[in-house]
Amino acid sequence: MILSTPAAPARADAATTSLSGPPVRRHIQGLDGIRAVAALLVLLFHYWSMTGRQPLPTPLLVVATNGGVGVDIFFAISGFILFLPWARAAWTGAHVDVRRFLGNRFLRVVPAFWFNAGVLVVITFPVVLFSVDGLGRLFLYGSFLAGFAPPSQAPSYLLNDVAWTLCIEVCFYLALPLVARFFVRDRWKIALPVVLAATIVFKLVAIARYGHLENAGVLIGAFRNIVGMFGEFAAGMAVAAVWAKLEHRGVQLRPAVSLGCTVVGIAGVWAPLTFNQYFVGREDYLRGTGELGWIPLLTMFPTVALFAGVAIFGICYQPNVVTRLLSLRPIVYLGAISYGIYLWHLPLGQWLSRGVGPGVDPASRRMLLSLLVVGTVVTIAVAAFSHRFVEKPFLLKKAPTVTPVPGTPSARTTLSRWSAAVRPPAPAAARAQRPEPSFAGPGPRHPDAVPGPRPMSDA
Repeated sequence: MILSTPAAPARADAATTSLSGPPVRRHIQGLDGIRAVAALLVLLFHYWSMTGRQPLPTPLLVVATNGGVGVDIFFAISGFILFLPWARAAWTGAHVDVRRFLGNRFLRVVPAFWFNAGVLVVITFPVVLFSVDGLGRLFLYGSFLAGFAPPSQAPSYLLNDVAWTLCIEVCFYLALPLVARFFVRDRWKIALPVVLAATIVFKLVAIARYGHLENAGVLIGAFRNIVGMFGEFAAGMAVAAVWAKLEHRGVQLRPAVSLGCTVVGIAGVWAPLTFNQYFVGREDYLRGTGELGWIPLLTMFPTVALFAGVAIFGICYQPNVVTRLLSLRPIVYLGAISYGIYLWHLPLGQWLSRGVGPGVDPASRRMLLSLLVVGTVVTIAVAAFSHRFVEKPFLLKKAPTVTPVPGTPSARTTLSRWSAAVRPPAPAAARAQRPEPSFAGPGPRHPDAVPGPRPMSDA
């Protein structure tokens, strides 16, 4: 059940609106925790794969086998948080500065990526600096153009095997200003099915081209581009569109509804992973030889992203017990440094596990445990260093991207209304004892109106 409370009146809005001031962005509680979970899922998947895919207890085996879904969760988060300014602007009349948006994305992604690439080149691949071919490959990698290499050649252009996702991420940054208008307000109801259908058609074409090859990795590589994976971003964009609409109207959810969305989202992510693990199988999934043919490969990750979007909405829009769990300080910190964890965990794991052949013997199982403990600790330490000394100085240079339009409700106004709406109403006795908030000038006053929104932060 959804509750809607009256919006604060015009004079209250005037007290919290500054058309000439910088836009305000509300901190989204729980989102850093989701980032931390996604990063640790990818870390577990890679470390488990490095040590021979050891037998594990059933729930942990499902997570380890399918930890790559952390990438799809990251894409859904990006679609949500980066499209949210456009979704809000469609209701408030604000203007999103595309140049500042792209500049902020550069500051967020590129410095840490180049720092990671520089370290890897100096320590592990210095030979690339002494040949034309090596410098060319380094240029393609550092400019994110390696993601456009043919599927069979793309891995040879990557110094860090996780960088293929960043090539897709950068493509999304460039595409978002062009496609945002098709998702604002209620347009996402048409745009999302169209995008999902288009990605399936694209994958069917890739299957027709590469599905017969013995190396299934070439087919998976053909999926790894902005066209094949735009559905994951679109899922997050749909959540942002719904979020902005409810926020604009001052709608709050009952805690039970918020928790229900969270449970449905998590269950929806878990169900296809478990089904694929025990009823499809890895070989049938990659080669389309099972009873369901190519359906699992075509639909599993977009389905995961859709339900991840539902979970994001349930966790973040209205706090519940899962939100509070993901808001614990250690988890929030892991989310803050999740980009560094993602960049560094694989090369550090490869370095720590060098010389150890994969197997299912007790020594390999001990190696998995050691790598999970030592590799995770070292990764977190390096990621913390990167966040503090590489990422943060550039993040402080980010500029506001949203400018309110004079004569229309600003982002600050809408957020003030939403903040007042989601506050639990005070008991009648308490309201009777406290003085009413005073706003400048004449006009009606709302007893629960607040003079300003809650703390804000950038994406």
